Amino acid sequence: MTTETHDETSQESTPGPLTEATARAASTLFGIGRMWAAHGLGVGRSALSASAKTLRATSELLGDLAEAFEDEEASQPGEPKPTA
Repeated sequence: MTTETHDETSQESTPGPLTEATARAASTLFGIGRMWAAHGLGVGRSALSASAKTLRATSELLGDLAEAFEDEEASQPGEPKPTA
């Protein structure tokens, strides 16, 4: 009967090709994930910026319409005023 001993420290100190490939794959996937996250954040920022510009323009238009109605109402004193 023979006794086999395993030297685990020598196996851990020299990474095999599978370990190196796994580390490269994990690093590559992590890098791709970071790129997609940066891209998603950039697209989200652009969408929010466009939405803010649209809301600002709509707000200004509504303000202009409100002023036009107030000016028209002031020039026609005979009509009843709405109660809020």
